[in-house]
Amino acid sequence: MKIKEVLKKTTDFLNKKGFDCPAFEAEILLSFVLNKDREFFYSHPEAKISFWKNLTLNHILARRLQGWPVAYLIGHQGFYGLDFLVNKNVLIPRPETELMVDEALKSIFNLQSSIINLIDIGTGSGCVVISLVKKLKESYVKGDFYALDISKKALVISQKNAKINKVDDCIKFLHSDLLNVIDFEKMNGPIFITANLPYLTPKQVADSPTIKKEPRMALISGIDGLDHYRHLFQQIKEKISKVKNGLTVFCEIDETQSIAISNLFKEFFPLGGLEIKKDLSNFNRLVILSFLK
Repeated sequence: MKIKEVLKKTTDFLNKKGFDCPAFEAEILLSFVLNKDREFFYSHPEAKISFWKNLTLNHILARRLQGWPVAYLIGHQGFYGLDFLVNKNVLIPRPETELMVDEALKSIFNLQSSIINLIDIGTGSGCVVISLVKKLKESYVKGDFYALDISKKALVISQKNAKINKVDDCIKFLHSDLLNVIDFEKMNGPIFITANLPYLTPKQVADSPTIKKEPRMALISGIDGLDHYRHLFQQIKEKISKVKNGLTVFCEIDETQSIAISNLFKEFFPLGGLEIKKDLSNFNRLVILSFLK
């Protein structure tokens, strides 16, 4: 079959199965199968696709029908202008998480400190810390950069992504349950923590078929979705006296958790500062916690 015929057939198939962006998905999947960019399809519409390539595409479409996300099928996902390897051991980077990178960079640059400590908790694919370090290196901001995860399989992926994006020489990848391995007392300069932790409830995951193929340990956090943040706040409370030059924490949340996480923060830190930022869809998405010294 010709490329234009396969594209139309694939688009029609995905459309009939109820996928939101059938033409876009068809192009992405065929681009992966042929190892060609999408522009190639329109400059070579008459080019023929081999029987084996067509068979591969059909196999991928069968997995798509089983609920596998496109990013897992093709093995990578874009985030903050970079490309990241992904597989079933890490969450797929999402556009709304770019807000965390934007706000962390803003806070770091506003402080005008040339030496910082950056700790990314639950790093997963490494998309947040790698995106931050790329920008910080361009601005000649130095310091110690850490990527932490309780999943060793996730750390393997994040290290590969750091190497692909040429920042593997300046990020320390550590196996850790949240902040367990971190000693604030040894850190000079301000500390910035990014934490895109699990924050969904079992019901939210059950009601969202699009995320059921992603790792449950990176999604669910107790009945109200805040167990990981309770654990993190407890760790910070135990370590906060060791902070020398201020601490800022960025936490991604579900839009429904604003009041609950605000109350939780006040319970642990009556004197701390809290700010909530909205994402591009106008949903409360990012909580910024400030501890000044």
